[in-house]
Amino acid sequence: MKYRYVIEKAEELTGKRIRKINIVGGGSRNWLHNQLVADFNNRIVIAGPEEATSIGNMLIQLAGLGYIKSLKEVREYVKNSFQLKVFEPNHTKQHEDAYTKFLDLLERTARSR
Repeated sequence: MKYRYVIEKAEELTGKRIRKINIVGGGSRNWLHNQLVADFNNRIVIAGPEEATSIGNMLIQLAGLGYIKSLKEVREYVKNSFQLKVFEPNHTKQHEDAYTKFLDLLERTARSR
């Protein structure tokens, strides 16, 4: 639910809709986490690659050396080189009700400070 809260705030600030959530690194291995993020956010989750830090470091160094010309090209290398898992959302009224309770709890906590 915190993912959704932060994403909604980012959308308010930027005026842009975030359609997909990418989860990288070790957390991308946890299928339950990834599915819950998809369900509560009602957005597709793309999970992987697991070793995102090392891969990103290597690709940025290659870009710095001129072997890779753009961020689009970096993304293509990742997409074509690593197996990414897609989690489709199964958003229900229960997810929405839980999120409403979460927002209420956040608001009450903020008022009590």
